[in-house]
Formats: sequence, C-alpha cells, structure tokens
Amino acid sequence: HDLGFLYLVRRPIHPHALRLMLLRLLWRGEERRTEPRVPIGYEVQVRSRLRRKDAWLADLSRGGCLLLCDRPMNEGVSLSVVLPGDLD
Repeated sequence: HDLGFLYLVRRPIHPHALRLMLLRLLWRGEERRTEPRVPIGYEVQVRSRLRRKDAWLADLSRGGCLLLCDRPMNEGVSLSVVLPGDLD
C-alpha cells in the first residue's frame, strides 16, 4: 500500500518553519517534549520592553513557542508575542 500523509500549509510560510514542520512529520524517534507543539507559520510582532520587531511564529505549545527573527533575541528578556487578528 502507499505511504504518505496529507498536510495543509498556508502561505506565506517562512522557509525555516516549513523545514521544521517537515522534519517533525518525518521524525521516527522517541518524543522528549512533555507538551505537543503545533506548527503555526504566521507573521507576528514581538515586543520586548520598548522595542518591537517582526518575527515568524514557527510553532506553539502550552509551554512555549519557537520564534524566527532576523536577529537573535537577548537571552532572559521577557517578551510579548502579538498574534494577528486573523489567526484561526
């Protein structure tokens, strides 16, 4: 029988987010995460103190998220992630 999967990907999607999603779909090892991560792939705004920057929300779980930015964020800084109004 045929092997495969059907997955809906919304555009636009960040190339790194697409790569992560495909790698997770193909992963056959033991899952070490305690909470499942859901691929998102939406543009968001990240706020840190008085700064704002655009980023991609690659995935989301109850315990955290993976943000893709053009430059690294400072470690240990508290962030707010502003989701788009049309996220459904």
